[in-house]
Amino acid sequence: MDTARSRIPLVTSLPPSLSRLDAEGEEIGADYQERCIESWYRAGLEPLSVNSASEAYRHSVRMVPIGRDASALTGRPNVFLADLLAVASEEAEGGPVVLMNADLLIRPGTELAAAVRELRRGEFIFSRRIDIDRPDQMNGMPFRLGYDFFAGHADDLAELVDGGMVFGAPWWDYYLPLMMFAQGCRMYQSEPAVMHLAHEVQWLKDGRSWVIASSPRFGRVSPTRRSDRTSAMPFRGVAVARSRI
Repeated sequence: MDTARSRIPLVTSLPPSLSRLDAEGEEIGADYQERCIESWYRAGLEPLSVNSASEAYRHSVRMVPIGRDASALTGRPNVFLADLLAVASEEAEGGPVVLMNADLLIRPGTELAAAVRELRRGEFIFSRRIDIDRPDQMNGMPFRLGYDFFAGHADDLAELVDGGMVFGAPWWDYYLPLMMFAQGCRMYQSEPAVMHLAHEVQWLKDGRSWVIASSPRFGRVSPTRRSDRTSAMPFRGVAVARSRI
């Protein structure tokens, strides 16, 4: 059996609680979160959560507390992407690491860990998710408005500049692979290996999303129209290979 040290780290940020409704409108968030965590272990990964030190934490997954958060920007104690990447780079100990959102199930039977283990410095995997209507559903629709699964090498992640992005807020999922590409990484877009119980998209609620403004430390936020996000095609014209996942 794999030991924690031999397993590939999966770094995310688990919320104190998760709310999800089933088809009958019943709350299943806690059960769904446990299903997600179990799927990570089953896939051969070792999960780790990066959270604000001010946030309540009730999960069995090991947590690394961070002294700052983005509550002044998002209204919630989200961690900054740079802080999550710093933890990921350290935990990976010079090897590959998985980064993904906390509300994702890893599809059973995928060779995810084996494919990530083969990653070398200068290689980066990114992937969309599959939206499903039930936790036990195996097929669904690819989500077209962003990316949810990433895997890279510790040394490459350690070299990224702090762009001020917030993990879990809009645009970080485009920013990360674009910055890895700009850094010279060979990009692999894999077929989706993660599934996501569909719910109302938070940043679409009022028809706009909040993005971090362009400044050296990204110290303020500004609104953008919904169409600015949904029409974005950042990888158009970028040479991307298909991975084996």
